[in-house]
Amino acid sequence: MVVGGIGMGALGKLKTSNIRVYYSEYPTVEETVAAFRNGTLREVTPATACAGHGNEPHGHVMEWR
Repeated sequence: MVVGGIGMGALGKLKTSNIRVYYSEYPTVEETVAAFRNGTLREVTPATACAGHGNEPHGHVMEWR
């Protein structure tokens, strides 16, 4: 699965089902698919998932660059 962001609860449920979750910051599906095929998308880990709820910006994900 490819996401733009995901919380710990959802990530945990997907991981329990052996579903790998990748983060994409690309603006289009075409670019995201190309990055996935090239193996350049980063897999989301508990350390990089959103830990809380709220309306705060999720800019911390951009630190992955």
